[in-house]
Amino acid sequence: MTPRVLALARAEADLIERLGKIAPHLGDDSATWLEYAALAGALAQITPQLRPEVLSEFLTQDELSVRFGVSPRTIRRRVARGELRKRQVNGRLPV
Repeated sequence: MTPRVLALARAEADLIERLGKIAPHLGDDSATWLEYAALAGALAQITPQLRPEVLSEFLTQDELSVRFGVSPRTIRRRVARGELRKRQVNGRLPV
């Protein structure tokens, strides 16, 4: 991963964490709603930039399983069922 991608991934994780902390306090407080909306807007700007197809990045089955929060075996099953495609790139066999 490049430094840019790492920075975006950290920012995404921080925003998600902050949204999670604010969400329970959303009531009629307009200041909290404004902060929540600003964080959600920032997250909406960052997240699409981290998609593999945008980054022209291929992921190995292990990397993909970490990103989706599933086991590598689940990824292999999804490949076998045709739900995911795999490609060989520079001798590696990423999904």
